Amino acid sequence: MIMPVKLDRIYHMRQEGATLQQIADDFGISRQRVSQVLIKHYGTSDVHGFLTTSELSRLASTTRQVITSLRRRGIIQPARFAGRRTLWKPETIAAIIIYNDSHRCRVCHAPLPTKRWEFCSEACRIKGRRYKTSPGRQGKSSGKRDKTSGEEIGRQNPVHQNREKVSHPLGHRS
Repeated sequence: MIMPVKLDRIYHMRQEGATLQQIADDFGISRQRVSQVLIKHYGTSDVHGFLTTSELSRLASTTRQVITSLRRRGIIQPARFAGRRTLWKPETIAAIIIYNDSHRCRVCHAPLPTKRWEFCSEACRIKGRRYKTSPGRQGKSSGKRDKTSGEEIGRQNPVHQNREKVSHPLGHRS
């Protein structure tokens, strides 16, 4: 039988993130016995309020590598370290999901590589830019007119309007 003082200490160590093995070594009992005591007296042997990296990756629908990358870039921060384990707050799930949703290719919606801002590849960049500079839009008027004269305002440059086409002696235009 484990004394109530020891029970409280075991529980607090677990809540601070200690592994079952660390607690077992501290009290001179087996890891399995620590788990049994926690389940019998507190209903669970899990750390309340924190997620392991495995749980976080499963709940955020991503990989451990993505979580590690986001941590290295300072986008997410762990709540605490327990031995070799990293523990996370549940709010981290929302931060990962928001980051992943906002960092997707504008064309194919694939996750963006680290050093890209809008498109995941050169092919997507070309495809995405195709519609901005389509041939049908070039040379069209802006649709704006001067209120006093009624002339179009915008794309037409007066320097180019008055240029005469002069033939060059070698057949080239100037």
